[in-house]
Amino acid sequence: MIGAIGYFFGCLILAGVLSGIILSFRPIHGRGDSSPGKFVFALFVLLAGGPYLYADILTRMKGRDMLDTVEDVLAKENVNDGLRFYRVVSASSDRARVVAVGLESETTGFTQRPVFAITMVKKDGTWKAEDVTVVNSINRNADSASIPPYW
Repeated sequence: MIGAIGYFFGCLILAGVLSGIILSFRPIHGRGDSSPGKFVFALFVLLAGGPYLYADILTRMKGRDMLDTVEDVLAKENVNDGLRFYRVVSASSDRARVVAVGLESETTGFTQRPVFAITMVKKDGTWKAEDVTVVNSINRNADSASIPPYW
């Protein structure tokens, strides 16, 4: 949660700075009585949502072939309720970076959503997991964040 707040606050600051730079190059007669609030908000939405949109597009284009490998990684990590969702964060023809979120039921009745960063390579036409990093999981003693924040 703190990572998401920091991410969105950073996007807001960046949107303010970029809109100030962009709006300073507008001609004076075109400025009139306009307020830059709508422009700052539109730029904030673009900056905050852009990485999510990009990851969703990559997942729809290339993610279908990676689903079995992601599920195998979560099975090896003993995630008891399986995969909640995954996103392809970056991809080329033979390498990809995937963020996978699992779902685990605990004995206390709560559920946990462990996050894994998986580096995949394409060998012989199939995707194989090259490296697995636990990003966030209480049971695995990992407490980090991913940018953009996936939970």
